[in-house]
Amino acid sequence: MDVSSLNINTPDDSNCDYESTLIAESDGRPQDSIKRTIIAVNLKTKNNTLVNDSHWSNATTMVVIDDIVYVVCGWIYTVTRNGWKRVSKEGTWGSSKGISHDGKIYLVSRASGKLFCWDPATKKHFLVTKDLWKKCGCLFSFKNDLYVVTNNIFKINLEEGGFDQVTHDDMWSGYKDAIVWNNKIYAISSKTKSILCYDPSSKTSQIVESNEDVKTKRPMVVAGGTVLSFGGVIYELDFDNGGHQRYSKDDGYKRIKRAVYVPAEDSIWCL
Repeated sequence: MDVSSLNINTPDDSNCDYESTLIAESDGRPQDSIKRTIIAVNLKTKNNTLVNDSHWSNATTMVVIDDIVYVVCGWIYTVTRNGWKRVSKEGTWGSSKGISHDGKIYLVSRASGKLFCWDPATKKHFLVTKDLWKKCGCLFSFKNDLYVVTNNIFKINLEEGGFDQVTHDDMWSGYKDAIVWNNKIYAISSKTKSILCYDPSSKTSQIVESNEDVKTKRPMVVAGGTVLSFGGVIYELDFDNGGHQRYSKDDGYKRIKRAVYVPAEDSIWCL
């Protein structure tokens, strides 16, 4: 596909919105009617600029691999400031959520609950585990291992298959947007209005923040040595001392769905 020939302001039938809508209708997933564009927030100036104004309302995942931004929206796309390109050979990822790990994209299918891996080098995917993760809230990568979060945290054995259960406290149901900060794992829940932390050294889970404001602080992202979250404005979170402070100049970040740090630009791309 020649990106330069596309009118990115008016998606055609090959655009992600059309493809993922077909998949979404088949699996009963509710549609997101918001026209989501992609913007970038520069960490030095704290100003934002438009990256891509195509209709990404059904995108489920955005990751960065080797300074390339990938968006999962039915199909898998690469996105630049000059447009987008469909790179996957199949468009079956309409309800999948995932992360990047070891140079690949790992996706849990909401429809089947299975965990898949898509390799940018080969443009092919393969099944990682047959175990069902339909209640997966999020995934995260920690010290070369891949983890899936449901009501507990599970470490996936990528070499031999299967998984190991890490927590047994049943505290993690509904928690999403997991990040790793200072060798601890944090995830956030809009439903319980809390941020939960798992400390691998003590093998304990505890709530580190719980108040009405939490439900508006999704998603969270680690960027340039800082933990940021989005809720109308961008907040800088302080997990060491507790609390948060305003980070952004403006307040145009109310409906941010995904956010990733792009090191090449020293900016956060927001969906």
